[in-house]
Amino acid sequence: MDVAKDSMEVFVGPSRRFAIENTSQGLAQLVKELGSFEGAHVVFEATGGCEIMLSDALAQAKIKFSRINPRQARDFAKALNRLAKTDRIDAEVLAEFGKRLEPLPTVLPDEASRLLHDLVSRRRQLVDMRSMEQMRLKQARTKRLVQSLDRTIAFLSKQIGALDGDIDKTCKT
Repeated sequence: MDVAKDSMEVFVGPSRRFAIENTSQGLAQLVKELGSFEGAHVVFEATGGCEIMLSDALAQAKIKFSRINPRQARDFAKALNRLAKTDRIDAEVLAEFGKRLEPLPTVLPDEASRLLHDLVSRRRQLVDMRSMEQMRLKQARTKRLVQSLDRTIAFLSKQIGALDGDIDKTCKT
């Protein structure tokens, strides 16, 4: 299966391929379709978050899936001399990848681990933003700009502190 922001291209076999929307309704339709295939194992690439709802829907429906590294899929396609790049071709290559290499099913982390990951990721984003603002502060030449940057840095520091508390609380539970 090739996953994009708005749609998913599904390749079951030469006589069975279809596209669905990457929405709750589309995922419900997909789960229903895949439920009719005994032992279905879906293979798709990690696509920067576009696949998160898909992973959750498949896990909830207890349908095996493997979320693979896009580089693995690209290298596999090169090895097959499949250099053309369309969603239909990508879905077919991923199906072939699954058939030949039989990747292990992906196991999603539990809710507490996911929460901790999300909190730590957000903290990292805020620390990066604060660092950028601190660099800008060193180059600021006007009082108004310095004040604006100071306020933003203080706000980001406060947000980071709140996340530190949330992370600490999450780790203790």
